[in-house]
Amino acid sequence: DALAGALVAELPRTPTMADGTDSGLDELGNMKTFGIEIAGSKRAMRDARLNIETYDFAYLDPVAGNLPGKLVAPPWSPAAVSAHTNAVFVATFLRDVLKRNNIDNMGGRMVSTVNCVVKRFEQPPPGSKVWLNACWDGTQMLYGQAQFDGKPRSLASSLTVVAHELFHGVTGSAARLLYLGETGALNGSYSDIFGTI
Repeated sequence: DALAGALVAELPRTPTMADGTDSGLDELGNMKTFGIEIAGSKRAMRDARLNIETYDFAYLDPVAGNLPGKLVAPPWSPAAVSAHTNAVFVATFLRDVLKRNNIDNMGGRMVSTVNCVVKRFEQPPPGSKVWLNACWDGTQMLYGQAQFDGKPRSLASSLTVVAHELFHGVTGSAARLLYLGETGALNGSYSDIFGTI
């Protein structure tokens, strides 16, 4: 409604798609239930209600391009389940506690890509699945992985990491910091605070 600003009707984004739920194990071995998109017999890790999507980069280097990667489909990987469910947790916190509609406050997409290995700066050995980093690249989340008990574990397994990195997006869209002096430290501090909260 142009006068009152109230929502008159909510229509599905894609009429041929349906929202549903599924469940899978996260990186910590916990069973999680999450929103998915269903199109015929195909299912994908896209939560239309919260506008959250999760992709897999198959241990390639995101610096080389082709982001966001391949939209995750069953079987659900633990890394994708962790990224997706933790992003849902953060989006729900943004909406319910901060009264903010996703990162941009306009319900914009929240995209996560798991299984990234940046090679240009760190020179991991060939075939390495380790990239000890997670970052907000200005448009989406990228998650690397660390070795735990001899196997790679996504940094998306940590809600604190997910909240910290996604809040860089909130700060970027809300604060409009000019990167002079200590503004990078302020941005990092805001993410630390909200990651902890």
